[in-house]
Amino acid sequence: MMKELTNKIEKDMLKVWYIHSYITLAVLLIIFFGYMILMFRFDWWRWPLFAIGICTVPLFIYERFVSPHFKYKTFRYELGEDELEIQSGVFIVSRTLIPMNRVQYVTTEQGPIMKKYQLTGLEVSTAATKHSITGITESRAEELRRFIAELVKESEEDV
Repeated sequence: MMKELTNKIEKDMLKVWYIHSYITLAVLLIIFFGYMILMFRFDWWRWPLFAIGICTVPLFIYERFVSPHFKYKTFRYELGEDELEIQSGVFIVSRTLIPMNRVQYVTTEQGPIMKKYQLTGLEVSTAATKHSITGITESRAEELRRFIAELVKESEEDV
């Protein structure tokens, strides 16, 4: 029987993802209208315009209405004495177990939109890859970062 992961990301992360979807829409619309202007000015092919237009609406609907809710519902993390477990994914949910003796360093990162909502991301790096916990409060991220650093020191002393 699998254990239930208890820690969730903050509800304000949904707002950050919504803003991200509007930025994505704005970029796609700029590309769409830019190509439209160039198409009429230089008599370019019309099929890329239709491809961009057809892809824009479903992508925006997915990024705004579907993806944030599934990400919020499925993302969990649990920090134990010996390992960090992260569950993520929208359609394919993956569970990653990171042993503390494999952690090389821990960083926090925060963009301007996340800063507006006092959220940050925690990145745990191993020799193989990086694992992220995004959408947690600044104080929680700092607490986790310090706790993981202490656990890493203890696991190095045990070796």
